[in-house]
Amino acid sequence: MSVGRLVGCFVLLIFSVLSAFPDDSKQNHDRGNSASVSTSTQRSMRGVPRFPDVSATQITFLFGGELWVVPRLGGMATSLTKEAGPKSSPKFSPDGGTIAFTGNYDGVYTIPAAGGRVTRITHHPRATDLCDWTPDGSLLFMTNAFFPPGDFGDQASLRQLFVVSAKGGLPRKLPVAHGANGAISGDGEWLAYTPYAEGRTEHKMHYRGGLAPSIWLFGLKNHVSKKITDWTGINTAPMWGGRTIYYLSDEGDERRQNIWSYELDNGNRRQITHFGKFDVKWPSVGPGPNGKGEIVFVNGTRLYLLDLASHISHEVNVFLPEDRFDLNTRTVEVSDSVTNWNASPDGRRAVVEARGSLWIASEQQSPREIPHKAGTAQRYPSWSPDGRWIAYCSDQTGEYELYIGCQRRKRNATTDLASGRRILHWAIVGPKLATNHFFRQ
Repeated sequence: MSVGRLVGCFVLLIFSVLSAFPDDSKQNHDRGNSASVSTSTQRSMRGVPRFPDVSATQITFLFGGELWVVPRLGGMATSLTKEAGPKSSPKFSPDGGTIAFTGNYDGVYTIPAAGGRVTRITHHPRATDLCDWTPDGSLLFMTNAFFPPGDFGDQASLRQLFVVSAKGGLPRKLPVAHGANGAISGDGEWLAYTPYAEGRTEHKMHYRGGLAPSIWLFGLKNHVSKKITDWTGINTAPMWGGRTIYYLSDEGDERRQNIWSYELDNGNRRQITHFGKFDVKWPSVGPGPNGKGEIVFVNGTRLYLLDLASHISHEVNVFLPEDRFDLNTRTVEVSDSVTNWNASPDGRRAVVEARGSLWIASEQQSPREIPHKAGTAQRYPSWSPDGRWIAYCSDQTGEYELYIGCQRRKRNATTDLASGRRILHWAIVGPKLATNHFFRQ
């Protein structure tokens, strides 16, 4: 059987999946191991609200490819956008009346917080992502559009920081050679940033390499710079709360990304949240109801608000209209979702990865799914040279680990490697595996 015909049979792959996320009653959620976190007794939203931001009265977030707004204390959400296409990083303007976000074709866009027409602000040809609004109502973004030496492929790790009017026009470069994840202090004196951007699709867990982000301060008036973090791991996403910088770091004993603070006046650093099961993701600062500030963030599948005066977090329950959920079991065509595949040594079969499941396909038989634990993902299948075994990565223990199994027998974990996914390659001679270690969100 030719490889071309084998690939052709992949298009015929379909399988049944639940359209909704797993039942939250079956999920274990970290409580932060701290009395500073209070949670509600029920979940009102299925799925993960991504890239949240908060104003004095509303929270905006990304869900199902659309932008939504919900009252700051929770409730029924309303969709703002209907246009198809990728979106990320929505941010409220200082007055809360406009939301800027990164959208199609690496552009920065704005839309009224009450809904209305979407306006494109930037038109640069390469990787461009919104960072935040500036105190005077302009837009701060990072891009490699004007920085040819910064070509890190699709990950765009090396960027430059620019400011542009919310009405459009030519951007103005900030006076740092390269930087990402920028945030300007309320008095306009300081820029907090990271020299490198995390990859656009790859986020490295427990990374200690040369591109591990650290946080720097740059004086926009005196041009004095200083590094404010010394942890060798991840320090990223700086945010201003008065004279305090809040940021994400995995420096704590939990080895998860949690929110930390740095006092500008005395240099004191402090860990604020203590989540141990999941990383804190997409934190964003807002004014708070009393003007003392708060941070909205996601942990696991839950949305939280962190009060910056008391350092107490509470969960925000979000409802979506019932017509946005299809809870019925349905058949899904996944010919466009085949991400990895590997042919058997004799060329008669192939093992295929699609939407976290592994399938064995052949020309003579219908595709057969390799059994696995519900709610887990199986990745990067690789057939052994003798055709007896299939190696792959699975996260059924909570971390990606290497498994080797016979096609029809119970599979066993073979090793407990550091967290992350791996591309697997069997050795030509001998029953050994080589792994190309990398991470992706």
